Amino acid sequence: MHMISRLIITRNAVMIIPMKVITMKAITMKAIIMMPIAMAAKGIRMMSIIIRDVTMLMPRKSILMKATITAMRGIVAPLLQNN
Repeated sequence: MHMISRLIITRNAVMIIPMKVITMKAITMKAIIMMPIAMAAKGIRMMSIIIRDVTMLMPRKSILMKATITAMRGIVAPLLQNN
């Protein structure tokens, strides 16, 4: 079982919505995480920590998680530059 996240970018916030929740421990992670664009860098660091904790439960999927973080960085960085 793995989690597929959908990244939605609104004008003011970046929303990460997990499509599936992995295990009961992972449910402690909020279903929807919203972060202002201005705080996106801090938000990504927090997400990295959350994702790292989750990947400890499922090491095989860590590549997927890393790809998610990389995708987030790739999407968020241009937004920060535009402002």
